[in-house]
Amino acid sequence: KKESCKSDPGPTWESRYDQSCNIYWPKARAGHSLVYDRRKDGIYLFGGFTSYSPYFEGHGDTKEGSFAPYPSLPYFFNDLWFYDLRKGYWNELKPRTKIKPTGRAYHMTVISESILILFGGYGNTNYFNDTWYYYIDEGRWLQKDTFVHADYPETCTDDLSNENCTELNFPKLLKRSGLPKSYEEILPFRKQQGFTPITDDSHYFGVLDDAYAFVENMKQKFLSNEVLDEKGTRVWLEVDTPEGTPVAPYAATGPRQFAQLRRIPYNETMIEVW
Repeated sequence: KKESCKSDPGPTWESRYDQSCNIYWPKARAGHSLVYDRRKDGIYLFGGFTSYSPYFEGHGDTKEGSFAPYPSLPYFFNDLWFYDLRKGYWNELKPRTKIKPTGRAYHMTVISESILILFGGYGNTNYFNDTWYYYIDEGRWLQKDTFVHADYPETCTDDLSNENCTELNFPKLLKRSGLPKSYEEILPFRKQQGFTPITDDSHYFGVLDDAYAFVENMKQKFLSNEVLDEKGTRVWLEVDTPEGTPVAPYAATGPRQFAQLRRIPYNETMIEVW
């Protein structure tokens, strides 16, 4: 067991060298999940439940022989631990944000490269059907609440038979300031690569359902009509893509998604549209 100790002298002369120690070890539990990570040669543990004995009497609608946990006690866990098989130590992984799954047991967890995927479970009289991702390298949980299916252009198939067809990659990892962990922050999007705003003055409109229809709408708005900015200068083209939008080809929202980069005429020039 790995432990850290600090000086904790007592009130007497004999106890002046006493120490208090903290042992890094998960609490006793059942119904948890274990996942082996081949990259790090270790095991992830999440959740589970514990019980308190003897149970308090007169609390809750229970029958003889059934579980009767006291409502205020932490009965279901939502902590995440990693056991290093090479060093033989446990280490609790505390997420960078407060967002994380609620305590549960009898859930399912699998690993896909650097992501833990958690589904379901039971806790506090609730059966869960939520899905969570834990990004191991970033140390954060994300609840998967939308499911986007691939939308292939008519001339773009998933077997990459068309040379203009590009398989999209997932967005790049966000860069951090590099300061000590207690002060480390994610850099703003203008200092990130692979996210809007783009600093080289090029235009990015996102991955569109119909690039040609999109450009035609822009022509109607800016070329057929005269649009002026606050200073009275004519606007020939305007990009309203939200800041922080992933830039293709690093813009996938799911596996095996494909898109095509189009070069479409616009105001005596060509613009690139995905």
